[in-house]
Amino acid sequence: MTSGLQRSATVSEALVNGSWWLSTSRSRNRIITLLKESLPDPLPISQSEEEDEYKWKIGANTPKPSFSSADTWEHLYNTHPEVDWHQSVWFKGAIQKHTFITWLTKLNRLSTKERMHYWNPQVWSFFLSRLHLVPPNLLDDAIGWLKAPTRNKNVNLIAKLAFQATLYGIWKERNTRIHSNVNRPASSIIAEIQLVIE
Repeated sequence: MTSGLQRSATVSEALVNGSWWLSTSRSRNRIITLLKESLPDPLPISQSEEEDEYKWKIGANTPKPSFSSADTWEHLYNTHPEVDWHQSVWFKGAIQKHTFITWLTKLNRLSTKERMHYWNPQVWSFFLSRLHLVPPNLLDDAIGWLKAPTRNKNVNLIAKLAFQATLYGIWKERNTRIHSNVNRPASSIIAEIQLVIE
């Protein structure tokens, strides 16, 4: 696609008889149309004696001298308000596949929730007893509690890792039972989780 303007052109060269060079274009190309709608009033520019400079303007924000991919992303895509439990799900040192399953569980996108109570005394409590912690009984409350269960950062990290590994282990065990009809004892899942978080 060509706009009819050379890449090296200055702003003054983009102005023809006091109007933008695109003003007479009848092109239906979306890019050309967007350009025409985005260009500012040419009159103050044509009368200005200041040097040309590049600025990035995103939406109704003030133009900036540098481009920000983060600002562009936020403008192009709808951003949701930050949730208070994000630090319990997304944190440094997390295992990505465990984080993903925890996130889906929190959003109630998995069938793991109803199984959690059955496995809670056998799997999750095994790790809690080693850490000497007593979390809330409900899954949603436990996720919020995991933001800072103690003042010890190392214990907090281990608790988060153990929690996410437990959810992942339950989800994996559930799929194994459904698809291959093989049941493992809780001790096998605990041993597997211990290997993962060590």
